[in-house]
Amino acid sequence: MTCQNGARPAVPVGVAASVFLLVAEFVAACVTAALYGTAGDPTWLGLTLLFALVASLAVQLALVVIHRDIGRDRPLVLMLHLLQMGALVRAVEVTWLYCRMGKQEEPYASITHRTRLSPSGSCTDVVREIGRGEGRLYTHRQAFFRTAVLQAFLGSAPQLSLQLYISIREQEITPARGVLMSFSLLATAYGAVILTFLAIRLEHPSLELGAAPAAYVLALIWRSLEMAARVSALVLFAASCRAWCFLVILANLAIFAVLPWIGAAWRFCSARKQNIQVTDTEEGKPNRGFCGQTCCLSATRWQSLAFLTALFAAVALFCWPAARFRPDSPDFVARKHSWVGVALYYGLRFAENSALIGGWLVCRSAAPLSSGGFLCGPAVAAQIGAAFGLSLILMLVFYQFAHPARRLMRRNVADLCPPSFWCRGDGARAVDTAGVGEAV
Repeated sequence: MTCQNGARPAVPVGVAASVFLLVAEFVAACVTAALYGTAGDPTWLGLTLLFALVASLAVQLALVVIHRDIGRDRPLVLMLHLLQMGALVRAVEVTWLYCRMGKQEEPYASITHRTRLSPSGSCTDVVREIGRGEGRLYTHRQAFFRTAVLQAFLGSAPQLSLQLYISIREQEITPARGVLMSFSLLATAYGAVILTFLAIRLEHPSLELGAAPAAYVLALIWRSLEMAARVSALVLFAASCRAWCFLVILANLAIFAVLPWIGAAWRFCSARKQNIQVTDTEEGKPNRGFCGQTCCLSATRWQSLAFLTALFAAVALFCWPAARFRPDSPDFVARKHSWVGVALYYGLRFAENSALIGGWLVCRSAAPLSSGGFLCGPAVAAQIGAAFGLSLILMLVFYQFAHPARRLMRRNVADLCPPSFWCRGDGARAVDTAGVGEAV
């Protein structure tokens, strides 16, 4: 067993990346909207600003709720959030917390017990004392990770789809629009990468897991290709069959919103058939329903369930949600993922993308603006198929070589490669769930 006291936490690179993508995409959207206004396109101007403001407002609201600033006497911070500058203020606070970390001794807030997995496969128990400053730093990090996911799938993915649709309609990609599309794609892929590593840490809650920068870059490329292929298929189909594209999107959202609840109801009914105790029979306690909570759920929990259902559907519309939503779980997420479900998702997604591209190739003669020399149908179809196939290959490479807990897997060919390339030997910093949170 190893004891660590006062160890310096990792550099908050994720906070800097989240703030940079948020600010860069918002500025690029404002510049692009201004150019639309100059060119006399009020529709494109309004939609561009709408998606930019939706992402920014979601981020500001999430930061206020997570830090519980509404019930605290912090009028200046609330005003800065109203001015859409809350993320910058939080980033400055994170920098100040990190720079003063270790300069003065502070009482610890909790003690964490974790198992560190070395590159050779051996396990070491690690006990660490978590100070109040590190706890506050963890809260900021988790807040920015959550806001990055919200920004990715509530603002960046729709913004990327809109700008690509405008480019196809106008048969031109202007420099400002290209920059905005690049930032939107990066922000969306970054949000998907956060979900990927979140699912890994949920699957191994007792381990200190660390990944080298090469693993994050590989995951980012995988998610970028997957997102680009999916958005391209949707937008091309929308360019020739707009009404049918809306039906496809609504059908996807409805299916992925209902599936978790069907699974929860199925598990509840199966437990009832097997005579498993799923209700409270003590006096004075109401019976529990299939969500694992009281039948008279609080308004806050119902709001959380509704919001997470919508967010999960939005994520699944564009990419594979590595962290599965489970309404009947206390923390709303499943700690294990099924490879059968992954294969089923990607198989159906490939079939759907192929059908969308085929529909565009068949119907594009009815859309003159998308059938000229700007796009070559067979070449575009081949590029989208190649991007989707390459993303699947990179996903398999990631889970085979770059997975932080790959040493626990049996018959892994990554054992033939240098371990220091994909995984840090010292493990990632972690804090206890009984104190201030899970692995950072």
